[in-house]
Amino acid sequence: MKPGDVRSFQGKKAIVAAFGIWAAKDRTDYTHIHITGDNKNFKHVTVCNNPRSKKRYNRVLFRDLQRLLIAYDKWPYDKGARDAKS
Repeated sequence: MKPGDVRSFQGKKAIVAAFGIWAAKDRTDYTHIHITGDNKNFKHVTVCNNPRSKKRYNRVLFRDLQRLLIAYDKWPYDKGARDAKS
């Protein structure tokens, strides 16, 4: 699958969707995890580890996406830092 691919379950109210997910630091040195889809129905969203961010901060979602990136060896930063400002 590639980002934007979507498959639906017949007779169910569920889909399997492929998203691109990656991490990058911003200019304040906090990490944002980017999620992108098909650029039509789901464009681009980020979640960050900055607790002062009212729009992007979600501790649990950041942690779970970080774990996913670490599990597939795609976390580009110190794995020991986890939820820290990394």
